[in-house]
Amino acid sequence: MLEKLHLKNVGPAPELEMEFAPRLNIITGDNGLGKSFILDVAWWVLTQNWITEVNPQIQNSKRKDSVTASISSKIFPIGWEENALSNYCEYIPKLQHWEPSIVVESNSMVLYYRSDGTFAVRDPARNEGWLETPVFVFSAKDVWDGFEQNGKVISNGLIRDVAKWQLENGAALEQFKAALEVLSPNQQEALELGELTRVSVSDARDVPTLKMPYNQEIPVTQASSAIRRIIGFGYMVVWAWQEHLRIKKLKDFSGAREIILLIDELEQHLHPQWQRVVLESILDVVNAVSKEKIEVQIIATTHSPLVMASLEPIFDPEQDAWFDFNLVKGEVTLEKMAWYKRGDAEKWLISDAFDLGNMGTGSVPREKAMLKAAALFREPKVSKKKFLEIDRELRSVLGEMDDFWIRWRFLGEKKGWL
Repeated sequence: MLEKLHLKNVGPAPELEMEFAPRLNIITGDNGLGKSFILDVAWWVLTQNWITEVNPQIQNSKRKDSVTASISSKIFPIGWEENALSNYCEYIPKLQHWEPSIVVESNSMVLYYRSDGTFAVRDPARNEGWLETPVFVFSAKDVWDGFEQNGKVISNGLIRDVAKWQLENGAALEQFKAALEVLSPNQQEALELGELTRVSVSDARDVPTLKMPYNQEIPVTQASSAIRRIIGFGYMVVWAWQEHLRIKKLKDFSGAREIILLIDELEQHLHPQWQRVVLESILDVVNAVSKEKIEVQIIATTHSPLVMASLEPIFDPEQDAWFDFNLVKGEVTLEKMAWYKRGDAEKWLISDAFDLGNMGTGSVPREKAMLKAAALFREPKVSKKKFLEIDRELRSVLGEMDDFWIRWRFLGEKKGWL
């Protein structure tokens, strides 16, 4: 697992340091402060490969390359509990290259799912020692339509593979069904495969379908963006595990003993019902697929208060951690936050995770009107004209059942204006 990351003169801040928990690590913060960048760096530390260097079609997070830029990390491969691997590296401007002090070799499988649909895989059985292909980086299109590298077929893609799994009706199909079941929001909206179909006379592929709650089967290619993102994730987990088992057998490899998942905003496009369960589901999906006990470490980013609220029943400070990015006086800071239960998504929305404050959960005009109204309570003398002016503004932005009306009407009645 990745235990520690220390960045100096690289990324959005002069220096950042993180000590990761062994199970779940959740990262919050405003756009552009470095959440996705941390995942890119974690991937590089674990694989010694930048995403764009493997697949130039993929956009990488910006990184600050300078003479003094450095990354140090601490990794505990399974079986090395007493002797962690410490790695220090610097950027070499003349070579335009990051030079690691050591090449980390471990039996950890690393899966990285980015917000743009890119999926990167590092398999210790298939990639270890294979200098030409140390990792695989799939674009969103590659995930669905297949992927070739150096003239060799790496993946047939979701459409062909899932159709093949359905025809074979073997272990891969059972694993994919298990993944879909775990990733479903509830029993009424269960992700369940239907019959294979053709979507066009010019496309000879048999396309998998999904059974929808309104009693229709739709091709997976026509599913919503949210469902495509979820089943794409489930497919890549199953594909990576299936390939691992095949190569493990061919090479007489002992097998991966842990999986490290890097996930950037998996809740993208998801309805609130799905956001409430998605991260907890990810904790279970690996064991649902593998059918054996594997250690799982997750480093994930989110912008969703529902995701944070959904973690309350399962968050364990002994094995989980929450980190928050902030902008303080023009400088990016990163803090490991103390965890405590807030009860619901609305309270998370005004917490340090999202920095909206006590008035920030509604529209901006509502917030401005309430601030004006709240200021009247502190004024010793309030004119009726001023009161009625703000009253009209409040009526245009506040709902009839808004709690603020109780305080406002008390002031109006006290002054004799209502």
